[in-house]
Amino acid sequence: MTVPVHNACVLLDTGALTAGGFSDRTEQAPGAPESTAHGDVLATYACGNADASIIVEIDLHNSPESAREAADYNTSNDQRFLIDSGTRIPFDTLRGGAKIINTELGISRVSWSHGPYAVLLEIMSDPIVPGLPATHPHENIDTMITTIVERADARLASSSW
Repeated sequence: MTVPVHNACVLLDTGALTAGGFSDRTEQAPGAPESTAHGDVLATYACGNADASIIVEIDLHNSPESAREAADYNTSNDQRFLIDSGTRIPFDTLRGGAKIINTELGISRVSWSHGPYAVLLEIMSDPIVPGLPATHPHENIDTMITTIVERADARLASSSW
């Protein structure tokens, strides 16, 4: 099978990154996509912003069902370290996955599927410290995530990435 060539960086909305308080310069992961298949994954595409506080990884699976299972696994309830002091908001059953936002730890993880693609978005933010102004409040992270997910879904649907 010929692995399609894509640029994962265009899935990150630079305006949303800036509005969320993050660096907007993105860098394609060297060697992406991986041409070696492993398990149900046929290729992996990745991109992050300049300081690696935002990273997106897209796995091309051999079926939409496999991609949805991966999205569910990446944000499953087993991730107690993120969920206990954070929020978990599941996507619809078509996408699978969920948004997990944990401002206390400064780690947020979002995963969903779109057709044969499983998308994993990880955000390393400044943790919320009582008594200090929040650099990355929950609302800003949630808005940024929603913008990135909508942009990524539109790009994935049109294969314009």
